[in-house]
This record gives sequence, structure tokens and C-alpha cells, in this order.
Amino acid sequence: MSTALPKGFVIGGMTLGAPLGNGGFGITYLARDNKTKQKLALKEYFPAEFADRTSDMRVVAKPEWRKLFDMGLDAFLSEANILKTLPRQPGLVRVRGAFAKMETAYCVMEYIEGDPMDKMIPRVVQQYGSVPEGLIEQFVVSITQALSAVHSKKLIHRDVKPGNVMIRRDGQPVLIDFGAARPYGKAAGDALMFTRKYAAIEQFPSEGLRLRRRLREGPWSDLYSLSVMLYEMVARRVPPDAMTRMEAVQQGKKDPYVPVAAMLQRNKTRDKYSDRLLEMIDFGCALLPENRPANATAYCRIYTEKLAPQDASLTQHEQFGMAEKVGTFMRGAATKITSRKPPRDQRTEPQDAPVSSPQKDTSKRKGVVRMLGLIFLLAVGAAIYGWIGQPSLEDF
Repeated sequence: MSTALPKGFVIGGMTLGAPLGNGGFGITYLARDNKTKQKLALKEYFPAEFADRTSDMRVVAKPEWRKLFDMGLDAFLSEANILKTLPRQPGLVRVRGAFAKMETAYCVMEYIEGDPMDKMIPRVVQQYGSVPEGLIEQFVVSITQALSAVHSKKLIHRDVKPGNVMIRRDGQPVLIDFGAARPYGKAAGDALMFTRKYAAIEQFPSEGLRLRRRLREGPWSDLYSLSVMLYEMVARRVPPDAMTRMEAVQQGKKDPYVPVAAMLQRNKTRDKYSDRLLEMIDFGCALLPENRPANATAYCRIYTEKLAPQDASLTQHEQFGMAEKVGTFMRGAATKITSRKPPRDQRTEPQDAPVSSPQKDTSKRKGVVRMLGLIFLLAVGAAIYGWIGQPSLEDF
């Protein structure tokens, strides 16, 4: 028997369509507002391990899991209402509201036309042999901006993974599914809603860690999950999960984590990715939270600030437009080259300096101009080769 609500079921002024996704903690349905006819996504709190569906469609907690079910239900409602206040931005799903009904809770979100990341990546790999770094950059910038907005409300997503990132038809990555979100600064305790292979060590129940101190969750926890995602995108496999790594370390063994560059070397794909990207991934995958970047902005800077100084001033649109990127690079390169040469009337020469012959001065100046021109052409050529040749997420 299916645990999902049937197609055509009416709840909260919406008529349900087919389920869009079914995870360990809930079911997401396509829904239509009965008044506006607008498409929506409706997330139902349904932790399958802790609850059952009755014949009249209610969600009832299993007796032995009642406490955990109720705690998760309260958190689901409170966090959904907080998420309504998040700023509207391209990389973040819009949460419209939440309500309790049939002994569970529901979160109403905008419906994203597109595909989840875990379905899109295999298509990219099939076409290119690997995920091009240009696509990864788009993804990193957008998702770190979305996480920054979430963290600004003192919340953490707690379930960042490929299935929870949608790629819109226009190529924009969007972070979705906040069913596991909770305030940060707390120990994991009894918050059991996470996906093991992407979860940071501080998300695991503290009693299983055997540590002298309790590890606190925070923005760094989401960054660990994001880094595991990126590791998987470039290496086509995930590293050992955090609990496996911790158990090995506690037994006096070496952390089984393989740096992503070493993994790519094994796969003979090391030359496809920049050092700055691989450094960022390894930094974010650090086992202990204090060894990771403190927030999403600092994390993204590891990558983007090494790309080019002018990237810091790019708008959201420019960060995702390949043509605009080339244009910005060319304008920035031209400005830098011209700014290095002061106007003629501002140049001064020492009065007692030996005077060179006009022919030699002209020759030197021409040599400098030629050199600057060559540097400019090489820079523009590199930019065009690197960016125009890269695909965009909307291609998939």
C-alpha cells in the first residue's frame, strides 16, 4: 500500500497531483491552488520510520517513536514559518506558509519547473565525460548565496544533497526542501533527520561519537554537505561518511578521507579542475567543524576571489551569464592595462638624468606597448577560451 496521499485529494485549499518526491522524512506533492489555479509544491511531514498512514489518510506516530515524531512535527512547523521571512532570491525556493492537519504538518512552497541535481549530473557526464568547471562555479555561487540567506536567520538546512537542489529550466540552481531545517548552535541530540553520506559529524547523535565535548551544528555543517556534493560531482563518488571517518580516527587509524586531487589523479581526470576548486572542497570536507570555513561567504571566497579580482563586483545576472562574464573580463583587463600608464602630462623625469636619444626612447615605448598589447590579447583569449567554451546549466 502506498503511503502517499491519492491524486485528487483536497487539503488546505489545494488539490494534489502526483508525488514529486518521497524521502525519509516527508513526501512532496505537486499541488494546484483551487482559487488561483497556480501550481505549488506541498511538503508533508511523514517520517516513514516513525509513523504510519491510516485508512482515513491521517498520519499517526508509532507508539515507540511518539516523542521523536512530536519533536520533529513542532520543528517542521516552526522552521517553515521562519523560512517565510527569507529574502527572495534566485537560488532559494520560496516558502509560502505551513499548516497542521490530519495529525501532521504541511509546508507550501513555490513549484520549481526543472530537474533535481541528481538526475541532471548523469546527463552532463554522459555528454562531456565529466562535469565542466564552469557549471560547478555557477552552482557554487548560487547555492552559497542561498545558504547565506538561510544562515542569516540562524537556521541550517541540514539536508544539502543533490536531490534537494533543483535546476530550473533557465539553468538556475535552487535549494529546496527545508523539512530537516533547525536553529543552529545546538548539538545534534535527538535531531535524527539527515542523510548519512552527506551529513557532517556534528549531525550524528552525540552518544555515538564518544567525544569529550559536544559538537555544535552551524553554517559549517551545511558547508560540509555541500563539499561532499562537490566531491561527488568531480570524482563521481562520495568520500567515506563522517561517522566512518570518526570511528577510524578514534581507533588510532588514519582518516580514510582521500583528498579530491588524489582521487582525480587515480581517475586520470586531475587536469580538468583548478587547484582553487579542489582546495575549497577539501577545506569544506574537514572532519571537525572548527577546521572548516565558518560561513558560506568565506567558503565561496576560497574559490571566487582566486578567479579574478573583478568577480567580487559581479551582479547575480552577470555571475550566470557567460557572455557577460567575457565582457566584464575584457573591460576589466582593458582598464587595468590603461590605468598602469599615466597621462603624458603627469609623467616626470629627473632634470639631471642622462637624456636618451629620441630614437631609443621611442623604441622602448613601442616595446612596452607591444608587450602590454600581447598580455591583453593573451588574457582576452584565455577568457574567451575558458568561458565561451563552457556549457551553461540551462543546456541540460
